[in-house]
Amino acid sequence: MKLLDICKVGGKSVKKYQRLKKYVATGEVINNEIINFESVSYKDKPSRANVQIDDSDVLFTKMKDTIKTLCANNDNINNIYSTGFYVLTPNNNVMQKYLYYYLNSESFNSKKNRLCSGATQKALNNEGLSKIIIKYIPTISEQEKIIERLTMIDNLINIKSNQIGKLEQLVKSQFVKEMYL
Repeated sequence: MKLLDICKVGGKSVKKYQRLKKYVATGEVINNEIINFESVSYKDKPSRANVQIDDSDVLFTKMKDTIKTLCANNDNINNIYSTGFYVLTPNNNVMQKYLYYYLNSESFNSKKNRLCSGATQKALNNEGLSKIIIKYIPTISEQEKIIERLTMIDNLINIKSNQIGKLEQLVKSQFVKEMYL
């Protein structure tokens, strides 16, 4: 079965708006989180700032060797996004978070990288996206179990990363302290 059998390409062009909106470029997503944004008016937004999302969508970057994925949620649904993102809307038999984890997988990203094309910046295009094959889609109850396990692993990784960051700060502070004794 093809990836596009379980989801469709979503995302809409940005409609005219008043005030400012948060624009998220692909470079502003690190570790699958938005780390920064630019406030833009409709008149002054970059031409690539032309993607709006719905609440069930999942975004991923088109560029080769780049893993940046986001689930639409209440905090980010009103942002506008770069055209460097693909937006996928899962079908009823696929959970948003399952699709998110699949798009972060080694399996998906190696397929994506093989299908990227272009001269300057290799990226996945619609033809390449349509060729991505998925071997198996678990039932909704199996997806829920997989999501639960992967979410727990993500949480443990985040805890360990925070601990490592604090230990690095401690080491640096001790080194600076020793220099001045």
